[in-house]
Amino acid sequence: ALAASLPAAAQETVPEAEEAPAVPVDETAPEPLDPGFRLAPISITATRTPMPLTRVPASVSILEGEALEVLQPNDLEDLLFGLPNVSVQLGPRGAGQQPLIRGLGAERVVVLVDGARQSFQSGHNGRFVIDPELIGRVEVVRGTGSALYGSGALGGVLSFQTIRPRDLLGAEDGFGGWVRGSYSSADQGPGG
Repeated sequence: ALAASLPAAAQETVPEAEEAPAVPVDETAPEPLDPGFRLAPISITATRTPMPLTRVPASVSILEGEALEVLQPNDLEDLLFGLPNVSVQLGPRGAGQQPLIRGLGAERVVVLVDGARQSFQSGHNGRFVIDPELIGRVEVVRGTGSALYGSGALGGVLSFQTIRPRDLLGAEDGFGGWVRGSYSSADQGPGG
């Protein structure tokens, strides 16, 4: 009797589930991340290939996102404040500021903005002529980078990535604007 009941149980049919309608999948859309989950920074400048910061064979600092928002930089000195072995030689104007890495500056530090080399030297002797609030990421490579960037990178490389239009516009926005203002109590006048 036992042998007869086993085949009967094995022949029971299971009702099939109804098929769900096909939903188009956007394979290019990134999967949402858990808000509490944070990825490790990726260095691109140090080796010219994306690599986790923990695996980069150089001394690298990366500032982006919340770290830049907390700084609220007004100039290059504010933007690079607190980074080890990085300082700014001040001039009479903001455009005259020179970044120094490990004491080397001018033609011994490569400055990149969105990957384009800013190697010009002109009468005002400045290399940084962009509003720091438009910077979305700063990557500093300290030490010799001449094998990747030429002899001008003896002190290191400063790489700035500007913010993208999608950082300023919402998903449904077709256009937008940005306004900045300041006030200086030292001379009792408006700033910009």
